[in-house]
Amino acid sequence: MRRLRTKITYANVVSTLCLFLLVGGGAAWAAVHLPKNSVGAKQLKKGAVTPSKLSQSTKTTLRGPAGPQGAAGPKGDTGAPATALWAEISATGKVLKGSGVVSAKQPFGEGTYEVNFNRDVTGCTYQATSSSYPGMFVLVEPRDNDPDGVYVETTEEVKGPSVNDQFDLAVFC
Repeated sequence: MRRLRTKITYANVVSTLCLFLLVGGGAAWAAVHLPKNSVGAKQLKKGAVTPSKLSQSTKTTLRGPAGPQGAAGPKGDTGAPATALWAEISATGKVLKGSGVVSAKQPFGEGTYEVNFNRDVTGCTYQATSSSYPGMFVLVEPRDNDPDGVYVETTEEVKGPSVNDQFDLAVFC
C-alpha cells in the first residue's frame, strides 16, 4: 500500500477524474437531459440493435403467426432393399428364413456355422447379431476356398468358448 501511495500524484487523480466524467458522465448527462422518445432510427448506427438486445415480447411480436402448411410433395418410388442376401439361423444351424441363402451347417462343432448363399460374397461386407440376448458376441468372416460361404462364430465372451446361439446375418455387396 505504501508503494501505491508514493505513485499517486495530483496529475494522476485529475486525469482519472476527467476520464470518468468523459466516459460515464456523457451517458449520465444524456439520460437526464434528453427528452423521452427523442432517440429514433435516424440516431442509431446500423447494426446497433441486435436480437440479444431485444426483449422476449418484442421478439415474439416481430416473429408473427405461422403461415399455412404447404401441400405434401409427390410420393417417391420405393427404393431397392439395402441387401438381398440375409439369413436367420437357429442355434442348431438350421435356416429359419432368409433371402439368397442356400444352406447353413455346423461344420466345426458348437457355436461355429457356415452359411452359403446363391452367389459369390467374397467382396461383400457382413453383419451378424445375436437373436437371443445382447451379451453374445458374433464373429463373421469369409470362408476360405468357398466364395459363396460365410463363417460365423458365436461366443458369450470376447475370447470365450464357442456356444450355440441363434443369429441374424446380412450381407452387403
